[in-house]
Amino acid sequence: MSAAEPSPSLDTAPKDWPYTAEGGAHIVFSYVGPSSPAYDGKVLRLRKPNCPLPSTDHQTLQNKWRYQLLPRLLPRELLAESREVIVEAGWFRELLILADKVRPDSRKQGVVLADMVETSGNGLLMDDATAVVKEGLESLAVEIKPKWGFLPNPTHMRPPESVPIKSHISRFTLHRHLKGHDDEKDYDPLDLFSGQEQRTERALDALWATWETSHGKGNNWRVFSPRIPRTSAEGTLSAQTSSFFIPVLLSSPALQQLKSLQSTLDPTDISHIATLFHAAYPNAPLFDPELIPDITLAELEEFLQLYLSDPEAGKDVEKWDLRQRMVAYTLSAIFKDCSIFVKAVLHKTPEEKWELVQGRSSVKIIDLDVKPIKNMKRWAETDEKIWKYWMSTKGAEE
Repeated sequence: MSAAEPSPSLDTAPKDWPYTAEGGAHIVFSYVGPSSPAYDGKVLRLRKPNCPLPSTDHQTLQNKWRYQLLPRLLPRELLAESREVIVEAGWFRELLILADKVRPDSRKQGVVLADMVETSGNGLLMDDATAVVKEGLESLAVEIKPKWGFLPNPTHMRPPESVPIKSHISRFTLHRHLKGHDDEKDYDPLDLFSGQEQRTERALDALWATWETSHGKGNNWRVFSPRIPRTSAEGTLSAQTSSFFIPVLLSSPALQQLKSLQSTLDPTDISHIATLFHAAYPNAPLFDPELIPDITLAELEEFLQLYLSDPEAGKDVEKWDLRQRMVAYTLSAIFKDCSIFVKAVLHKTPEEKWELVQGRSSVKIIDLDVKPIKNMKRWAETDEKIWKYWMSTKGAEE
């Protein structure tokens, strides 16, 4: 099927696609128009007109990654189905005019996206992970950006004074401290990824609390439900909904799959890769972008074949060379920065209580585009900054 089929700009009106959310490069709309097999339960994820299109080679790599390579790393049932679409410029402009009426000011930053539309828009038509088509059911859906679910291996970590910090405190906590957030009740990804009911509940408590105090503007927890079905009229939002979300999360392999990919693609820590880079290029700045060519499709396919032959091989410093470790780390960054959609599908019992509908709830992993390998420099700088700030303010151990 060609990239232009189906075509939302030919088949639907801009008003059929209300604004849902956005990130740095993309903006998302949900279909609410007349019933259509092609669009019911779909979202439209379009690249913002102020974000230049990547090169043809990069688009080819992303498409191959999205449709052929990624399913070798994650089960297809954890991935949202998607299809490339192109929307006509005038339709795209009108869509953005409508969106601007409800977009957060923090996202606008004085830029009117509709004024920047010069050509057709490119994006994806995707499954709406929050949609429930059958009447009589309710959907309670959230998007979680879980972040790093593991502690890095200290064996090859450098320098030695970073070890007691980085190997005992989650990276998310270190980063939050750098930003001035130190509440002991804050979200810790290690709780969410633990696979334990009590710790999962603690993670959800923290995510709900942050969502409430930030008035829904927190980046790690977004609610996509017109109303929130509750188990009781009292208690916190977490207490009222945990009996829905916890079984869905614990019964899904999503978090454990992400944790495994994060850790096995980052088996020796970025500081070890930095040591290898310094040895290879002693007179160059660390991770000089001029010395790090973009990942090619052939290189990506070759590395994935190597990785899948033995996902644990990277722990052996003799097994992967410097370039392979940089490619692996870049892939690990995808799974450290992705999001998961958790949908609890509910029905009301004769006793007027909400219960999970068996087999209808789901967890989907989204935002899985390949990142630029030239980010190695920024990732290394951030890594060093956060552990050093922790040491300067709290000492080697808390």
